[in-house]
Amino acid sequence: MPVFDGENYIEPAIRSILDQTYQDFELVICDNASQDGTEGICRSYAEKDPRVKYHRNDENIGAAGNFNFTVRLASGEYFKWAAHDDTLAPEYLERCLQVLEQDGRVILAFPKTILVDHYGDPVSKYEVNMNNIMSESASTRFRDLILINHWGVEIFGLFRKSVLESTGLLESFPGSDRTIMAELALKGRFYEVPEHLFYSRDHSERSTRTGTIHTRAGWWDTKKTGQTVFPQWRLFYELVKIVKRSGLPRGEKAACYSCVLKWLTSNHNWARMLMDLAIAVEPRSWDMARGLKRKVAGRKYSSKQKTV
Repeated sequence: MPVFDGENYIEPAIRSILDQTYQDFELVICDNASQDGTEGICRSYAEKDPRVKYHRNDENIGAAGNFNFTVRLASGEYFKWAAHDDTLAPEYLERCLQVLEQDGRVILAFPKTILVDHYGDPVSKYEVNMNNIMSESASTRFRDLILINHWGVEIFGLFRKSVLESTGLLESFPGSDRTIMAELALKGRFYEVPEHLFYSRDHSERSTRTGTIHTRAGWWDTKKTGQTVFPQWRLFYELVKIVKRSGLPRGEKAACYSCVLKWLTSNHNWARMLMDLAIAVEPRSWDMARGLKRKVAGRKYSSKQKTV
């Protein structure tokens, strides 16, 4: 569990892990030099339960570094990242572990997700139809991971640790959670447990809700705070790189490159790449574009109102 300033939600997150029906695990908490009451809460649980291992960084090393550090500190055969603001149903670990132990071809198991609000009350079910993640074909799995719009909640599933460690882990740029999942799709199958056992908290302080993808560069890597970054271009570069180093047969590799080309030429991604360049010239471009989008949406709404 990597965390920074998580006192608002970390207690229910910890309790939901400690209350699992499967009990043979360690909970490694990596505190990224929190400034609030996170340290006290975590130390109290570590004193009460020997399964809880608490580590505090001397300084904030960025979210990517902190996530990766939890992997290095963990000792189990299987590994799961846990967000400090999410909670798990009691059967989460047991059900995911059953899948991994029954099928050696599966490298990641994760359950269906329910979105909850600030108070932990259910808001909606998160449904994304990635129907090919169990395919024998690496390029078919890869296509689903990069071409279907999804939030990436799969990254909080249960991994085979050895496979996870064979990747480059999380890179220090916004969106690197997507590239690591794409790389893992080239290595093996994913399995979605058909039960809603994961509760993802969607709230105003969530990292994806604060600032823009460009201003969040400092969240991923504190050394990049305030710097001009090109996240969409970096994402494209990383997708090409992971295909190149995949070691797949020529035909599968060609199919993966075709998927990357389709990703590149989609209107959504191409627009974001142009926005990267615009922001490098004028940092306010993102806010200006959002303001224009709101204005156009407002005009469409007014027009509909007049026709009623």
